Amino acid sequence: MKPLLVALLFLSAAVPVARSDQAAEPQSPEKRADGAEPPSQADVWRQQRAEKLRHIVPYRQGGLESGLLWFEEKGIKLLSYSVFGFRPKIGGLPTGGGFALGTQFHLPNPTHSRPNLDGTAVWSMRGYQRYQIKFGKHEREDRGALLYADLRYRKYPQEDFFGLGPRSTVRERTNFSLEDATYDGVIGYRAARWLESTFRFGYMQVNVDTGTDRRFPDTHRLFNDSTAPGLADQPSFFHWAYSITADGRDVPGNPHKGGSVKGTFSRFTDVDRHAFSFDRLAVDADGYLPLGSTVRVLAVHFYGSGDRAEPGSRVPFYMQETLGGSESLRGFREYRFRDRYLFYLSGEYRWEPVRAVELALFYDTGKVFSRRDELDFTGLRKSVGIGIRFKTPGGVVLRVDAARSNEGTRIYFKFTPSFKDLSIRDQ
Repeated sequence: MKPLLVALLFLSAAVPVARSDQAAEPQSPEKRADGAEPPSQADVWRQQRAEKLRHIVPYRQGGLESGLLWFEEKGIKLLSYSVFGFRPKIGGLPTGGGFALGTQFHLPNPTHSRPNLDGTAVWSMRGYQRYQIKFGKHEREDRGALLYADLRYRKYPQEDFFGLGPRSTVRERTNFSLEDATYDGVIGYRAARWLESTFRFGYMQVNVDTGTDRRFPDTHRLFNDSTAPGLADQPSFFHWAYSITADGRDVPGNPHKGGSVKGTFSRFTDVDRHAFSFDRLAVDADGYLPLGSTVRVLAVHFYGSGDRAEPGSRVPFYMQETLGGSESLRGFREYRFRDRYLFYLSGEYRWEPVRAVELALFYDTGKVFSRRDELDFTGLRKSVGIGIRFKTPGGVVLRVDAARSNEGTRIYFKFTPSFKDLSIRDQ
């Protein structure tokens, strides 16, 4: 009986009821006084729809969205104004490197009739430096081949090191200077907009020296080559990496639905003494699920990495993957945890009250470990936080995240999205 009553109530609410105070509508097939046929109900609905269409107001951008779009379309162009191919560059160094300024060279090639040439030089007040040159066909297209040389030099004089493993503590915080140079060739092919494979190979030289941050001891004082492999001697490496990426996101720079997954296998060969040769397997994936509409989105990000040293070899501490900072475990300091294996998982609830602003609640968790049999969900590190992102339709202009963990609160101001591909975080 109850289902029948519910159905009747639903039908009664759905059927329009004529009111005495409303204008009379033709309800019967009787002819009007002038002898004309009364309009049918379909004609009445058609007239109502036409009336609504005449009163539709076009969407108007708000002041904030208009300002961000102006910055993307014109403001960035002003910052990118070039003289003989040179233009200023802001950012481009890792978290902890300080505010960075530099210059960038770009040789435009709209017809693709000759190789592309790009160069970057960036410095910070903390003494961080980074130089990079790319020459060849490296600009992305919907499909086609990639072939270019990638030369890079960097010097980071205040890199943090807390020790290896999940039980490292902030009391052991030290710093060291990392200097390296890579000479790579890259071959790739994009079979479709969503599918690409890349092969990278080259030579790498590394030097670890005394850190310049006087607030904390130098890494050489508290650690040795046993507790920090590679601290005493840094070899040169021949390395290669193969990666394949499937990207089904609707807008890669500002996704609201879909997802992407990337798998990378790398090989690092110690060309001096074969004491630090190892392989690395890494998987990076993210997904986006609209909750009723694209205004509210559930976003998830996963990253896992594992290093396997050759018999008799070790993995240098300065090349091991890390957790902590603006891109992973945001409630902890940058490079807070470091070891041969790690996995990281982050979830965000995103809401756009207006198109140009995104609010987010996020939860990060993950761990580092030294052996494969420690792959479980015990000893996870966690952080929670809130964020606000100012966006254009194509990407993030500014991201502000505040995260909390059992080691305190961290606040980040970044010009990159929160879900960045961690397998290339410093390429």
